[in-house]
Amino acid sequence: MPCIETNNGFLCMANIDFACPKCKKVYSDDKDIYLNRCNKNSNGCTKIKCDCGTNFYMTYNYKGDAVSFLP
Repeated sequence: MPCIETNNGFLCMANIDFACPKCKKVYSDDKDIYLNRCNKNSNGCTKIKCDCGTNFYMTYNYKGDAVSFLP
């Protein structure tokens, strides 16, 4: 998580990039598409099918960083 020091403290920005756990293709959630999908589900995760054919899940951790994992 990149942080910038300001006059009143620190400003930290969440990492919104995540990768397929199998082929390492990088996805970016700069338009909050995956965030909105996570928020719609009661478990806070969303399923993604990568171009390599792997189904994986992603969510956001307590720091707001995107995290991907296999089922």
